[in-house]
Amino acid sequence: MGRYCAIFICFYAIQLCFKSRTIKARELFFIGWGGMIRGAIAFALVMRIPLQGSESCTSDNEKENCFSEQNFELMITTTFALIVFTTVVFGSFMALIGRIFVPADKPNES
Repeated sequence: MGRYCAIFICFYAIQLCFKSRTIKARELFFIGWGGMIRGAIAFALVMRIPLQGSESCTSDNEKENCFSEQNFELMITTTFALIVFTTVVFGSFMALIGRIFVPADKPNES
């Protein structure tokens, strides 16, 4: 829910600087839904976690800030499972959400 608040607040704050409104609230919801289908950034951040025994861990901070190999593998597996789950679940509903919130424009009959 917080993600949608951030999307709407940022968008409408930026819109104060412009005269015309280009995106409807329903389209913003669709953009937020699409933003939930991502995983490369989350996986890259997990890969940057310092591992005990690596060059990124010094003996000074090894016990505090570095993960053991078992915990590191658990973090990678959990993150990957969440990425696959959210991509499959949110991605499978993308067409339905698109039809509901961003219906196709009807051609003008003149």
